[in-house]
Amino acid sequence: VNYDPNPAVPGTTIKVLIQLENIDSTPQKDITVSIEDTYPFIVKTDESNPNPNFVGTMQAYGKTLLQFNVYIDPTAENKTYNLPILVGGKNLESKVKTSHPILISGKEPIVKIINVTEEKLLPGEEKEITFTLQNVGTSPAHQVVLEMIEDRTITPAGGIIEREITPLGASAIKVGSIN
Repeated sequence: VNYDPNPAVPGTTIKVLIQLENIDSTPQKDITVSIEDTYPFIVKTDESNPNPNFVGTMQAYGKTLLQFNVYIDPTAENKTYNLPILVGGKNLESKVKTSHPILISGKEPIVKIINVTEEKLLPGEEKEITFTLQNVGTSPAHQVVLEMIEDRTITPAGGIIEREITPLGASAIKVGSIN
């Protein structure tokens, strides 16, 4: 089983290619292959991509390639899900169910500063600043670090001195999680 794109992205459709092989020395008749609709997978069907897909007779040691279009639910998390595939046939006692791993990735947290309480700071003045953060991404953000860096020095007279070295100080805060 192969799929494209790899990894799959939530809210998009992937093309799943299944290579089916008859490892028996006798032909297999009335072979069908289907994919179960289980979260986060929804099989998209049309005339050229039915589900189940009727293969027909597979000759001894024969191979065939099948294609399915599978939609990935937009709420799927970044992890590996198992895609259930069923194979049935006239000579088979029952349908054979296998699961194939599909890696889903592409949901990213995007943390933005949406409000700052102080807009103006004067040289030599000490003020408390409150930042309001919002996660506008598609998954929770964990271990967020908000850091305020000033890469220049402002003198008491209001002069600005540019410098390349950023001082380390108590200007960072760690936020556990933002949903």
